[in-house]
Amino acid sequence: MEFLIEYGLFLAKIVTVIVALMILIGFIFANREQLKERVQGHISVTRLNDRYEQFKDTLLEAVMEKHEFAHRKKQLAKEKKLKKRL
Repeated sequence: MEFLIEYGLFLAKIVTVIVALMILIGFIFANREQLKERVQGHISVTRLNDRYEQFKDTLLEAVMEKHEFAHRKKQLAKEKKLKKRL
């Protein structure tokens, strides 16, 4: 009888170790898939030119005289229109 109890405890230990290993392997594969997704991600490019142009205009408006700034703005609009035509 004592042999069966020891054999049962041995089986319980083996099953516990196997289940723990299966859980560990599952976590490793799940983490591996997440790493692949991160590596194969995408790159996003943001155009900053317009933003910096707005900063530049704001600074120039604060520094320049009103009529100078208005004249400059008109001149830039004309140049932009000419570039669009070409």
